[in-house]
Amino acid sequence: MSNKETKAQGQPGTTGLSPAAEVKTAMAGFLSDIKSLHDDINSRLQQQEERLTMLDRKSLTTSRPALAAAADHDAPHQKAFEAYVRTGDDDGLRGLQLEGKALNTAVAGDGGYLVDPVTADNIASVLASTASIRAIANVVNVEATSYDVLIDHGDVGSGWAT
Repeated sequence: MSNKETKAQGQPGTTGLSPAAEVKTAMAGFLSDIKSLHDDINSRLQQQEERLTMLDRKSLTTSRPALAAAADHDAPHQKAFEAYVRTGDDDGLRGLQLEGKALNTAVAGDGGYLVDPVTADNIASVLASTASIRAIANVVNVEATSYDVLIDHGDVGSGWAT
């Protein structure tokens, strides 16, 4: 409200309005003040949104990965394939450089998975109980051309050394 003081009807300086008219003018002033506050808040909110949008634009352009180049429709493999399909000429396909890719999932002899001893024992016991050969077999890494195992088929004896 622009006029914040209240005046009694009998005091000097009053315009002689009825109480209802004074309330009406006070409410009109109050509503105009609310409207101006609302407009001020909306303008500040709009400015803040513009600032955030500008900041987002600046930050996103630096963090985005580079986009892939547009597909080249004049690529040699496409021309060669089109020539093969249209005329049956496979010379263009034979002259193309092929790109070979492979995936290796084997684990090296010194590599593997790291598990705690309890889990390793549980895995070993489950494997030994499910397959009969696993109960007596084991894995041995050999770097030589042969693997020799010493087995004593004789009886255990005892005696005095002389």
